[in-house]
Amino acid sequence: MVKLLLDDPLKSIELLNVKNVYCFGAGKRFQNFATQLKDIEIKSIIDNFLSENNDSLLVGDKTFSIISFDEYVSRASAEDALIITSVYYKEIVKQLDEQQKLDGVSCFVMGEVTRDKLQEYINSRNEQRPDSEVVFSGDGKHYQIWEYIDSSKDAGSKAPMDMRSILGAMGYETIGVHMDCCRYVDAGATEKNWMEKRSGKEWQSFIDNITPGAILALQHPFRVENRFRDEALVELKKKGVKIISIVHDVEMIRGLNFSDYYEKEMNFMMDIADAVIVQNDSMKAFFQNRWPSFRPIISLHVFDYLSDSNNERLSEFGTAVKFAGSLEYRKSPFLYKLGELNGVSIQLYGPDFEIERYEMEKCPDGIEYCGAFTPEELPGKLNSGYGLIWDGERLDTCSEGTGKYLSYNSPHKLSLYLASGLPVIVWEGAATAEFVKRNNVGLTINSLFELEGKLNSVSPEQYESYARSAQVIGQKLKEGYYTKTAIMEAEHLLK
Repeated sequence: MVKLLLDDPLKSIELLNVKNVYCFGAGKRFQNFATQLKDIEIKSIIDNFLSENNDSLLVGDKTFSIISFDEYVSRASAEDALIITSVYYKEIVKQLDEQQKLDGVSCFVMGEVTRDKLQEYINSRNEQRPDSEVVFSGDGKHYQIWEYIDSSKDAGSKAPMDMRSILGAMGYETIGVHMDCCRYVDAGATEKNWMEKRSGKEWQSFIDNITPGAILALQHPFRVENRFRDEALVELKKKGVKIISIVHDVEMIRGLNFSDYYEKEMNFMMDIADAVIVQNDSMKAFFQNRWPSFRPIISLHVFDYLSDSNNERLSEFGTAVKFAGSLEYRKSPFLYKLGELNGVSIQLYGPDFEIERYEMEKCPDGIEYCGAFTPEELPGKLNSGYGLIWDGERLDTCSEGTGKYLSYNSPHKLSLYLASGLPVIVWEGAATAEFVKRNNVGLTINSLFELEGKLNSVSPEQYESYARSAQVIGQKLKEGYYTKTAIMEAEHLLK
């Protein structure tokens, strides 16, 4: 069954921007939607009647292709978002629900139906849903769990998705389970009760069907507490299942979102895991100190960054510095002090830019905001100069506040830059500084106030050397080399 959402599609821009958007119905509601959201790319209009005699529709100055329902089903994927732009939304939802291939696809209703009426319909629909179960089709020896969540433009969400794809290519069957988020969503009691029961049934189905002695890959931390998941993982251990835990973030080090839940989640992970893959050797040392008896702990070194982008051309010599990622003040406060630097040009890419924090609500000289792009689009924008890895409140060091996390983690923006073939600039005290120097992919600095001198000291020949090395490492990242290597090491050690 499709995932019918209460949200107004006009207020769900972030989600729609990273989905393949299809509209069901080509009447006035579609034309109203297309006019209001001109920046959203609509793949096609689904309309059984118009598609018989027309293959396109002109609205304003844009032309939209029209396809039949059967044609849409043939091309549908989990990355789609459907927007019902027809008054007959109940009939359309019923038609969608009959197609197993569309299970879990996000679906909005655009029109005059009230939120209460839509909630009432969702509740009645849930009561008729069949019991949930997970479907197994792989070799019975390698699995990975994927909890369904929505993605965003922030590059941070790409890392687990890439990990899922790489594991899948290695033969790890992806078992999708719904996140038990009933306590966190705006829904009625019937909907929340059904969500909780669904989660319990899915995890029980996984326990019943998994092969004893199989290997299960998990990505941590799990962002939402779920008692069914914890109970299931304990039961799987009793069946002799070996668990490889892949660590993305350690909130007890980062401190940004740390809570009792994250401490409990981390300790539970270490109790159930048979092997742990952490970001780099600095994080490995932290784990060995915190859990001295646990073995094995494996270094990933750097996150992979899957991309189809073609980097045959070397990055162009230049001194402009790029910073890509979340621009939210809470996460990167140093960005809003960059006006104190002299003689450097810095370009910012990403969501949540708070220009009002600058004096006169204007970027200082040398600072330019270049917009937000999806992780797939970004590599094509980063083709000259350097990519900056920096964090915290200060310009002269990353050793305090949120900047200290750089001493332990391998930021995903490092992977983005290198996958783009872009040389990097990283704090000398960062966990990745040694990786940058060893692989000749850029510069290390103690302070951002060193930027002007450092940049001016690099010759075109030295820059070309950095760019060629970045291109080589970037190709490895785009092929999943580091994840594959770490997983194979974990598998070997678990034999």
